[in-house]
Amino acid sequence: MSIRKFGPYALVIMLLFSTVLQVNQASAQDAGCDTSLEPVYSALSQAQAAWAAGNDEIALEALAQAQTQLEAIKTACGEQATVPSQEDNALCAASQWQFIPTGIYMGPESGGFKMFMVSFAYQNGSPYWGQFSGPYDTEDIYVTTEGGFQYPAVSHPGYDIPAPENVWVPDYSNFSSASNDILIPPGFSGQGYHDGDGYYSAPVVLFFNVAATQNHFVITVRKVRIWCLHADGEEVSEESGPLTFDLDTDMQTVAFPTSLPDSEIPDFAEPIEIPDKGTLEFLGGSRAEDNEVLVLRFRFTNASQGYETEWYTYGYVVGSDGLYTDTSSSTGISYYVGPGQSEEKEVEYPVGAETTGPFYLILAPQAAGTVPSIYKVTEQ
Repeated sequence: MSIRKFGPYALVIMLLFSTVLQVNQASAQDAGCDTSLEPVYSALSQAQAAWAAGNDEIALEALAQAQTQLEAIKTACGEQATVPSQEDNALCAASQWQFIPTGIYMGPESGGFKMFMVSFAYQNGSPYWGQFSGPYDTEDIYVTTEGGFQYPAVSHPGYDIPAPENVWVPDYSNFSSASNDILIPPGFSGQGYHDGDGYYSAPVVLFFNVAATQNHFVITVRKVRIWCLHADGEEVSEESGPLTFDLDTDMQTVAFPTSLPDSEIPDFAEPIEIPDKGTLEFLGGSRAEDNEVLVLRFRFTNASQGYETEWYTYGYVVGSDGLYTDTSSSTGISYYVGPGQSEEKEVEYPVGAETTGPFYLILAPQAAGTVPSIYKVTEQ
């Protein structure tokens, strides 16, 4: 299931789905328990659609309805009606995540006010794969000036903010990585997510509109929730905060995407096993379209000698710009291969001409109870 598809409620939804599957399995083993799961799936679908449309309240109501229905079904099946509590599993080492202001870009003055944008980087210093989501109420993110004045973050800047060519100014404030589909590896940093078409790029930035007389800014983010995945596939979360950033002293330059030594990150030198499917082999990488696109070549081999197989996964790359980039058109990596056959494919990532390697490929978990995997990929 895709974390990106559900935003900050993704983990709750996935936990519900996990419990649904457990109930479904128990039902199959116990002929006396034939309660339909359709109401739960329907409510979850409503939650997904509402979240995608930006209707947070409706999404939460649908999730609550799904949980109530699920508990009733579990009771009918003779199981204890409980859903795992995220608050009982605060094990993400949230304090080891760092959030670093990397740039401030001032807009024009108007009516005694001036708009500015602050860009951020994040570093996962914890031992777990994870991602984070910040407050969605702009009142929970504010800036305090030297005069003691406080101003909440602005959802939309309203007008253009001048910035260097290599700095993209988005249309909204965003202090979250939960818009993407992946988890950030331990020891890696970033500054946002970039989908294959560029429509849902999400750098971590905040906008503020302050009095033009003010020039010293301290930003406060009341809380950040860290979502993480343990080695056994257990999904948990933990809150951290408040976070404060003095833009006069805390501004830093971050070297993306990692400072880990190469010896700690495997090359994609040997085929990897896809459980119950086959093997995936990396054949090499190259640049195309005036270096705007990174092309990775793969070969998938069907392990079955008697049946065709279909396999699909998400795969992302990250390089020197710290943007975790999806495949072109967000198509992922997919194969449909006959028994005992192999198929080669090229997968394109629009990384941008200015982004340099080394590049790292992140593959989604390939089996239940596992974590994603990461490989260093080379251009040839």
